[in-house]
Amino acid sequence: FDYDFDRSFYLNDKKYCVFHLDEKWFKNHYYEDFTYPTWDFDFFNKIINILNKKFNLPIIITTGNIKIKFIDDLIKNYFNEQKKNIFYHKNMNDKLILVNNLTFRQVEFVLKQNCDTLIACEGGVTHLSHNLNIKTYAFVQKKRKVFYNHWTGHMHNIQLCERSDNHNFLNI
Repeated sequence: FDYDFDRSFYLNDKKYCVFHLDEKWFKNHYYEDFTYPTWDFDFFNKIINILNKKFNLPIIITTGNIKIKFIDDLIKNYFNEQKKNIFYHKNMNDKLILVNNLTFRQVEFVLKQNCDTLIACEGGVTHLSHNLNIKTYAFVQKKRKVFYNHWTGHMHNIQLCERSDNHNFLNI
């Protein structure tokens, strides 16, 4: 399964906590009945601090290829572009990297190359991480937990976490 990858997103050989920030985290881009946090810079910084303390690893944020205003604003205010679609945080430098506008195959490359732990909404990316033997925290909607357990019950490296509001959003 080592086919040719798009290496344009090659960073280095270090391992990171990868936070996959795609449309599933944002209201009006996915299911209407999901619980979504209210995204602002303070909430984003809170998540980054939690991930830093929990995993003690540098962080890569990956995004999908759907344009999301909050991610554009985040890049504009907090990041500097290092090369096309790869941004380093203005203060944290290479300890917080955002890799923007990825195809699924490009996300696969980043996970295979750099991921120690994945934080994502349950879906194709979490199934991929299972196949790559990556420890994964997958967020699911509470009322659909039985459904998700059916599809992830055999995955030994995945921990399901309930989506909720900002107050206890990252119960990992």
